[in-house]
Amino acid sequence: MSDMTYQETVNLFESSGYELTIMGEGESLLAICPAMGGRVVAATVSGPSGHNPFFVNPVDVKGGVEAEKLIFRGGLGARDWLGPEGCGDMSFYFRKKPVVMENWYVDERQSIPAMKVQKATAGQVTTVGEIHMPNLRGNEFDIEMQQAMRLVGDPKAALGAEVPGGVKYLGFTRGTSYKNIGSATWSEDYGFCMIWFLLMLRGSDNMFIIAPFKDGLGDEVIDYRFDDRDISADRLMVRREGGYVLYRGDGLERGKIGMVPQRAAGVLYGLDLDRGYLTVLRYPVDTQADYMNNLWTEEANSTGGDVVDAYNNKFDEEALPGRFCEMEAVSPRLALGPGESAAFETTTGFFQGPVESLKGIIKATSGCDLGNETFRA
Repeated sequence: MSDMTYQETVNLFESSGYELTIMGEGESLLAICPAMGGRVVAATVSGPSGHNPFFVNPVDVKGGVEAEKLIFRGGLGARDWLGPEGCGDMSFYFRKKPVVMENWYVDERQSIPAMKVQKATAGQVTTVGEIHMPNLRGNEFDIEMQQAMRLVGDPKAALGAEVPGGVKYLGFTRGTSYKNIGSATWSEDYGFCMIWFLLMLRGSDNMFIIAPFKDGLGDEVIDYRFDDRDISADRLMVRREGGYVLYRGDGLERGKIGMVPQRAAGVLYGLDLDRGYLTVLRYPVDTQADYMNNLWTEEANSTGGDVVDAYNNKFDEEALPGRFCEMEAVSPRLALGPGESAAFETTTGFFQGPVESLKGIIKATSGCDLGNETFRA
């Protein structure tokens, strides 16, 4: 699939019957689709004709018979999902056993719950909706989900860096809350869930995920296996002296990495050297909280999980077409009684400009110096 501009993406959604809510003005714009889970489907720092960093599958948007062949719908943009993906509490489902990639799919009740706009201005949009979804145990989760998005004009406070000259910028915070509107308490016996925020970005030959890490217990990065295969050393590079991990986001080989809260630095980057485009994701880390384990298993495993992950797709199949990678952050596990709520907030920034300036933003926001980085093993 070729790149799509912001305006081409907006036209695709509107011609497919979706109403979009627009945030921003001038060259910095975001387009939100309430009917598709309240996700951000298009962004630009260069006006309507500017590059949209989000992966978009036109077949998915248009719907119909061809879209039914996909293993999940609504796989695009910046979105909230109900987690976890794995363990006995999973809210993702598999067509049949065993729990392997070939049998994986996502239920539409979870991936694209219809949201309604509660408030909308040029700088802030709030959407609200409900999720009704059983976990693998068969216990129902009845959730009211509210998403509050706000544009961040000055990234200094929210992201930790000023915008250099010659660099274009757009930023937003997304605060998501889950309210337990059911009659059961989420617990070890019933099961837990978590708020999962995800950016699905378009891949390129020289797209890299950069994951800073801090000193702490455990490995710097966890390589999650697909098909009993580790990620090769030329695709996943640990720069121990520099304090960061490089992971290819070219969309050519499937893989996933993660970091436990004791190692995660609270910021993740997607640096596209081909397009001169940097995506920054700020996420909260609670080293005292329990994070759910997303390993694909039917065993209950509600602790020991990651706080941040990155996924790279494999561009060779009809069900998951296109070159894309993902930047993901999750909340701690939620143990809510009836009527109780919990919230999770992230900040995303998009920067476009000279690569050296983008490296400077990474250094300013994490301390990681990529000045001499070769992006090779």
